[in-house]
Amino acid sequence: DSAAKNAADGQGCQLPFDRLLDSLLSTLLPPHCASCLGPAPQRAMLCAACAAGLRPLHRSCPGCALPLPEGLPPLSRCGVCQRQASPVEAAWAAYRYVDPLAKLLLNLKFHGDLAVAATLGRYLAEQSCPLDLGSVDYLIPAPLHHSRLRQRGFNQALELCRPLARRHHLEIRQDVLLRSRATQEQSRLDARQRRRNVRKAFVCRSRLDGEHVLLFDDVMTTGATLHAMARTLKAAGAGHISAMAVARAC
Repeated sequence: DSAAKNAADGQGCQLPFDRLLDSLLSTLLPPHCASCLGPAPQRAMLCAACAAGLRPLHRSCPGCALPLPEGLPPLSRCGVCQRQASPVEAAWAAYRYVDPLAKLLLNLKFHGDLAVAATLGRYLAEQSCPLDLGSVDYLIPAPLHHSRLRQRGFNQALELCRPLARRHHLEIRQDVLLRSRATQEQSRLDARQRRRNVRKAFVCRSRLDGEHVLLFDDVMTTGATLHAMARTLKAAGAGHISAMAVARAC
């Protein structure tokens, strides 16, 4: 009993010390906005102005996540999705790919600012998502080729989807889908080149007999990468494939 009391007393002393340390660090190193570098709230990473600059996609095509014009009935698909079959049954992106979000994603991807991933992942997880996340068996972030992963040191899609997985109790699987060959950066290519660039670039290492898979990437531009991933998973038996991205290029 005495040992337990001493341990409890020690924890009681430790808690005020931790709070004092946090307060001291906040005073000496005040938090700054990851976008404009101005003052930001504690643990928020974005100031109020930059957070307000994030532009949610409130009305988008459920097939490709492109914005829809006003006046269309809910859940309407765009003309392209009505004409062309897609390996992805449902797609959604939280925001438009414009600044300050575009700048933040580039800082994450090419400058290794992993704090941005935690912040944007939290903003994403708090958005109202129209996808049926309750039926998802696996959440699969877009994989990097081993050479690029070694060069970059992290997978930005994986880091961005962690808060979403925690909030919705989704199982992240990195072992199912592999990028089997190195490809060019998609951002440097046009739509046709993007499709050719990722064709047969992925390999599925498991059977997915009827499972619902949620694919995740940082930015959806033409959908070429997500579609290539989806076709590979369909060939491995996946029953339903949804796709999600933080941002949609419009």
